[in-house]
Amino acid sequence: MSGFILEKKDSSSGSHSTSKYYIKCDDSVSERLRIVEMLKGQRTSENQVLLAYIESHLEKVNKVIKMSRENGTIRTEYEISKRLHEAGCPGFIQFICIFECYDTNNPNKICQGLPESNNKKEVIVMNYFPEGSIKNHKWSAKNFNTLKCIIMQVIVSAVVAYNTIGFIHNDFHLDNIMVKRTSRTEILYNINGETITIPTNNYTCVIMDFEGCLFTNDKKNTRMFWSSIQNVIHRLTIELKNQKGDRIELTNCDTILQMVIENKKINAVHTNALLFLDLINTSDIITTPLITNMVYDPNKF
Repeated sequence: MSGFILEKKDSSSGSHSTSKYYIKCDDSVSERLRIVEMLKGQRTSENQVLLAYIESHLEKVNKVIKMSRENGTIRTEYEISKRLHEAGCPGFIQFICIFECYDTNNPNKICQGLPESNNKKEVIVMNYFPEGSIKNHKWSAKNFNTLKCIIMQVIVSAVVAYNTIGFIHNDFHLDNIMVKRTSRTEILYNINGETITIPTNNYTCVIMDFEGCLFTNDKKNTRMFWSSIQNVIHRLTIELKNQKGDRIELTNCDTILQMVIENKKINAVHTNALLFLDLINTSDIITTPLITNMVYDPNKF
């Protein structure tokens, strides 16, 4: 077993108690993981997301743990992320480590099970992104330029991964594209020997969740790639809202979406991607107030 509990401590502070676990990870990464809040929200017994802290020198940084049964999607996601980064594809999540442990699905414990049937789990540790996803980030008129930068980064990242290793995400939606702060002012991408520079406005995209992805060696049929892009562009037209709940719209979104639909059978992925970038870069972002429900008042007639 490549992961194991080193120490467990129970402490109390005021009216609540906290269980702390220290876990050693494999794959050339040895980190001590301190879980300070057990199960912020339990999705299913086989897919738990926990908030955690990792001790690196004297700093404490939020981390997230994703867990599933052995031979599930966890190790596959880890290997896909590793493959993307080894191929030099920017914009995708890089996991910290992966380990195995026995678990009982008890919300107050993790990796405390015994070697019994069907309770061996695989766990990946990743960074926690406090800025949220594209969908739930706090958008306003002040950071609409950042939104455009993120959208351009997503499209170029997808194109680079497709051209480099035939990667197609196949499940693009606004909740699995995270927003991350950065000190970099721009990101350089290489598309078919051409360097593309995208500004950051101090934010980068982090694409995650590879459960539905696929790889292809057939670059002549780009339908699946464009379908994946179409999905994220379509969601941009209907799901984005600002803090007030008003709808956010990229003025050229419908044009881009139509181009994607028409170009599904066209081989020149990188050429069309560059056209999309120009459209996004020159587009305006507008907000449309929510339409409140009308209430019938007979006194007004």
